[in-house]
Amino acid sequence: MSVFIDKDFNSYGLQYFNKFIEFINKCANGSELFRLLPYLLRNLFENLLYYIFRDGLDNKHTILFFNTHLNRSRDFSELISLLNILREDPDFKKYHKDTITERTMEYLKNIQKDGNIDVHNIITQLPTNYASEKREEISTLLGGLLPLYQVLKGKSLLITNSITHANIAKKLNLLKDLSVGNARDIIKDIKSMNKEEMSDLIVDLKFNKLNEVIEKILAEIIIIEDFEEYKNKSAIYDFIIYSIKIRNTASEKIEIFSKMMETVISQNNHYRVERLQESIPQFLDMDLLKKHCIDNNLIPKFIKLLCESGSFQIAGINAAIISQLSSGLIKSNMDKIIECILNNNQIYESTKAKRILDRLFVKRQDIFDFKYNSKLDKVGMGIPDWMFI
Repeated sequence: MSVFIDKDFNSYGLQYFNKFIEFINKCANGSELFRLLPYLLRNLFENLLYYIFRDGLDNKHTILFFNTHLNRSRDFSELISLLNILREDPDFKKYHKDTITERTMEYLKNIQKDGNIDVHNIITQLPTNYASEKREEISTLLGGLLPLYQVLKGKSLLITNSITHANIAKKLNLLKDLSVGNARDIIKDIKSMNKEEMSDLIVDLKFNKLNEVIEKILAEIIIIEDFEEYKNKSAIYDFIIYSIKIRNTASEKIEIFSKMMETVISQNNHYRVERLQESIPQFLDMDLLKKHCIDNNLIPKFIKLLCESGSFQIAGINAAIISQLSSGLIKSNMDKIIECILNNNQIYESTKAKRILDRLFVKRQDIFDFKYNSKLDKVGMGIPDWMFI
């Protein structure tokens, strides 16, 4: 009589399974008891996956394999999904070393499917050679899962990858329960993400966590030491910009935008924040962000940035920001803008800044003091006579 399962569970520290394995082997060789195999195998692998996660993962991850709301372990399908996600996780992968494959997942799903067969079909449709046909599949599964349990047991593995967290949260519907990683670990992951992965993370993160991540990214930007470091960290700039674009709630957009603005203004045209600064005119196409800037009296601060523009490029960016806020300008603002132009050649020699500001003068002639027009004309700017209203 051949043994259906010949693995020694004792050698893997799973002696609790011995009696159950004996019963499975007995059923596999019984003329009628073999019909119990689909249920028994489902139970076996459901428990084995649970033990792998319970004994191998950090206690912080209990919610991943144990439904705290229902006070029971997660369903077999959920445990399979969890394994499928974790097998690609960089930390988890170090332990299974690619022994948990697509074939592993396929076999587990077969076990789940067979275990869901109703009683009528078990009696009428289960082939008599079911055990012999399943033997190799079961051996392959145990050959990967038992060593995984052995190597993971007692490791208290902490899953820190934010992509893994986000995928688990979506799959197990844990978006309200899951605290998605340490902010610094998330930022580390962001630096190697493509834009699709970033967008998924931005959607999935709870706002308090997203807010924390953005605050720490902005702090990291402030302490960038050289241009090379600035170039190498382009992903974290993208993450902030995408966050404003992607988050749906007006209050969330405003809060992220406000934090970004504070950082840009505080850095006084430094190259560290140029990537963020050049995104501001586009954001001001959104009425709610434009209103935020006007209502919070940010126009004088942007005018100050224009006055202190240290390059043609940054002058063009600052001019575009002010142009977007033209509806909120008052006469004293316009006088200050003109004063800055006349005292800073980086503005009046910037092709982009000149074009934008000349249009602004024409548009807001109601607050433009024409006594400055002759002075502006000397630097190639101002309102031509034929455009006077």
